[in-house]
Amino acid sequence: MDRRRLLAAMVLAIAGTVGAVTGSDAQEAEATKVVSPRSDIVTVHVTNYNFNDVNVFLLAGGQRIRLGTVASQGDGEFKLPRWASGSDLRLVADPIGSNRAYVSDLIVAMPGQRVDFTVESRLPHSNVWVS
Repeated sequence: MDRRRLLAAMVLAIAGTVGAVTGSDAQEAEATKVVSPRSDIVTVHVTNYNFNDVNVFLLAGGQRIRLGTVASQGDGEFKLPRWASGSDLRLVADPIGSNRAYVSDLIVAMPGQRVDFTVESRLPHSNVWVS
């Protein structure tokens, strides 16, 4: 009988240790997720329904900063500079080969938010929203 009790106690001790390790790993992963440096980055997701490829720019603080190019009928994702978070900014879609561009209204994107920028085939119908 003593062997069975000893064996049962060892099994319970091992199970408790495995559970504690798994629990602490999960808590540590959750803490890392919350403090992740990516949580303070503003991302801009661009969907381009225009017939031309578009260059996307950020207008902020008197500067025009090129974020990148999005192909016609394609998508792109860009990260804003950290200093742009929380300030008034505009986005610009400048179709390649066109003499017209779309400039958004003023937006404010806080750290961790996502800006969705849809460039329509008719530029004036383009829109921007923050989520």
